[in-house]
Amino acid sequence: MVTRGWYGKVVPSIKSMMANGNVDRIYVLIEDDKFPYDLPVIPINVSNQQFFRRDGPNFRETRFSWIVMMRTALHRLLPDLDMVLSIDADTIVLDDLSALWELPIENYYFAAALEPLRSKGGVPRWYYQDEYHNVGVSLLNLKMLRDGKGDEIIEAINTRPWKFIEQDCMNTLCEGRIFNMPSEYNVNDWTEAVHWPKVIHYAAIKDWYNKPLVKAFERMEVTR
Repeated sequence: MVTRGWYGKVVPSIKSMMANGNVDRIYVLIEDDKFPYDLPVIPINVSNQQFFRRDGPNFRETRFSWIVMMRTALHRLLPDLDMVLSIDADTIVLDDLSALWELPIENYYFAAALEPLRSKGGVPRWYYQDEYHNVGVSLLNLKMLRDGKGDEIIEAINTRPWKFIEQDCMNTLCEGRIFNMPSEYNVNDWTEAVHWPKVIHYAAIKDWYNKPLVKAFERMEVTR
């Protein structure tokens, strides 16, 4: 899910997935018909999306751009898929992701890693849930979300303001039906110690794009 100004910044993440992730297809939600880099991705133009009101309470042009809301519309955008891994642009994949597909989430709306500082025993926040998940790397059960919950989330985003838009909304409306993904798939400053990260997520890290690891993957040549 990338606005035009981020097209180049998602390249290292895509290359890391190609090199390490063992993934079949990579979809990129963008604002144009074509992704302007020679990489084997499937672009989905969401510039004319009809899911979210442009006069709605969460439609704003900030680092929490409107396009992040599109994560909650994937059950509509990808009607032929029952499951998809949604992953933010500011990530680097270091290991095989295929084990995620074996997670037993048949009765869960999605799987995501806990944010320890925002869950039980952590720093109090404006919400009061026992567990709070970071959806920047999330395995979405699109089949389950099509039972009406996905559309309920879209409606809630259109009618109520949320601090961290889709993340807060998904945590609130899916509470009790979120599977705890192993933390090594979403490693950040707030993550508990992980011996070997499978996905590094530079969420809220200043100047993340210039980190040596990110630049290494940006320069890397990958084969199709």
